[in-house]
Amino acid sequence: MFGFDTEAQISMGLTASGYDPSYIETYNAHYAERNAWAPGFAEHDAGVFVDCEQMCPSTELAQTEFYNDWLRPQEEISTGGGVLLFKGDTRVFLLGGNIRAKDEDKLKGGWTELVRLMTPHMQQAFEVSRALAGAKLETMMATSQRLGEVPGIVVLTDIGRIVYANGIASEMIDRGSPIGVDLMGRLRLDGGRLPIHRLRDHLQISAKTVTFTLHGEDDSKDYEIRLVRLSPDACPSLSFIRALGVSRECSVLLITGRDHAPDLAFILKTRFQLTDAEAHVALLLAEGMSTREISEQREVSIHTVRHQVKTILQKVGVRRQTELVRTLSVISASA
Repeated sequence: MFGFDTEAQISMGLTASGYDPSYIETYNAHYAERNAWAPGFAEHDAGVFVDCEQMCPSTELAQTEFYNDWLRPQEEISTGGGVLLFKGDTRVFLLGGNIRAKDEDKLKGGWTELVRLMTPHMQQAFEVSRALAGAKLETMMATSQRLGEVPGIVVLTDIGRIVYANGIASEMIDRGSPIGVDLMGRLRLDGGRLPIHRLRDHLQISAKTVTFTLHGEDDSKDYEIRLVRLSPDACPSLSFIRALGVSRECSVLLITGRDHAPDLAFILKTRFQLTDAEAHVALLLAEGMSTREISEQREVSIHTVRHQVKTILQKVGVRRQTELVRTLSVISASA
């Protein structure tokens, strides 16, 4: 049984029985990504038995490195077949078996029937594994991030495509707020106005969790969204997330709802005559962001931010940023 990423053309791991261990090692190290059967196998529907000849005709197979250097040395194990247990947009999990060419007439019929009988049970086991892995991820994230409640969870590839979404996140996606999915199956935030790749780039540079807030357009809540990185290869305790279709480092979005905070920006603009940009910068300073981080988020030069900070301090009537933060805290509490 093995997984295959059809987009990246890479193996997602292998569980095998009956093969020489040395050949399994070479498969994982080299031949998994040269498996001539995998692309054709992945084109078929889940739950349907697929013959090796349907995956890749024997005339084409005979010309591949996979056949000549891996299948043929193992007593010509070039026949057999299998079934797709799960088929996603870019990932598949398959159950298959190889039969020596000389044993095809004797064994293939029995193997085909066995796979057909096993398939519904294996598919059910696969879905149970995904459900358990999702529940474990929910608990781990709520605990490690000290959220106090189970968040909406979305697991993303490096290009922002959704691999997994728990029930809470799925409901948000269905209503399109505060998150949704574009036509390519990629995550969009706040109607597409907040690009996920900029958050991911910031996370990779700073090596910290990125936290930001979105306003839900269709309800009375704000949403705190955290973007963190997980790697099943770097941390053995995370190996369970492979059941969610994660084969390498990925981004995980954690979404929690909360009541609207007071509109401090409006208060700052009316009380101190701050511009929209100045009010936004003031709030970011209050959240603990540095001038460099603010310049990156707002896509302006650091000199512009420093000038805005100087103007804000003058309008509010304080000398230091620490005094500004205290002033905003008092205003927020009174609001």
